[in-house]
Amino acid sequence: GVNGIYRLNGDGSYTIVADLGAFSAANLPPVYDLTTGLQFALQPIAGGFLVSDGHHNRVLRVTLAGDVGTTTQLIQFGNVVPTGLAVSHGTVFVSEVGPVPYLPADGKVVSFGLADPTPSAVDVASGFSAIVDVEFGPDGVLYALSQGDSPSGVVNPADPAAPNSGKLLRVNDDGTFSVLVDELNLPSSLDFVGDTAFVVTLNGEVWKIKNVSKLGSRPLIDHALGGSADVDRDFQSGLVVVGLMAGDLVLAGLLEDERQCLGGARLDVDALGGVAHRIRARRAHRDHLLLVGHLLSRGADHRLVGQLAAIAEHELHAVAPTQLNG
Repeated sequence: GVNGIYRLNGDGSYTIVADLGAFSAANLPPVYDLTTGLQFALQPIAGGFLVSDGHHNRVLRVTLAGDVGTTTQLIQFGNVVPTGLAVSHGTVFVSEVGPVPYLPADGKVVSFGLADPTPSAVDVASGFSAIVDVEFGPDGVLYALSQGDSPSGVVNPADPAAPNSGKLLRVNDDGTFSVLVDELNLPSSLDFVGDTAFVVTLNGEVWKIKNVSKLGSRPLIDHALGGSADVDRDFQSGLVVVGLMAGDLVLAGLLEDERQCLGGARLDVDALGGVAHRIRARRAHRDHLLLVGHLLSRGADHRLVGQLAAIAEHELHAVAPTQLNG
């Protein structure tokens, strides 16, 4: 068979869109064992696809023209074993397993510009072994999947991680990960449907994790509030800001997987001491802005609300104003 991208047709037949194995054999990297490479993840983009190759340590781009795809190399890495892919606003995020023996420092998420003529990857987060996938959740937060800890004894290339040590991770702004779910058994792939994560494992199981955006603490908020665990717990199930209408903060409640607007739950701008004016029509940091809405709904003092709004504005002061959509 062909190592490549196939299109499944309505009549049950298939069309080979791109022969990635042939391209790889004709364009070999400096170091390799398998001439056809070992393709890992497929990521649709405008006009085609991105494909990671965990053996040839690179990301390929397939540009479609009708039924035929033209394959080019987008970026060549060192021995990092690139795996999962995610794309947001022209930036490509890649998870890296790292070379054996899968040290935590080598498990990373990196990024580079999709349109860069000579892309160079920069570190986004690191610190857990064998990062095999990366995906954005519906909350706009980046999540990663660790297959688990390095197995004991001699570790050979392509050996799986230690059983029951996999983790669902949230990528933090400070370059660290936060563990949301632990003791997953050899997870290999992550995807989201709404606020539910679906994790596929090497033994063929599919695990469903609900309400991912509500799991765990959020370090950035904890720092802003001096580590108040009580507020953080309330925040996970409380009121949040979902938009701005005519200068009013519009609140909504998170109930399981659905967002329901609470009729009449608005706060007048004049009652906020000008806070709303500073964050109006601005896409401020989501964690801060959500917590601002929650604190206001509880009647928190304006000084603390003002601090959070100021932090949000400082974090993303260069972001172009846009209407908030929740």
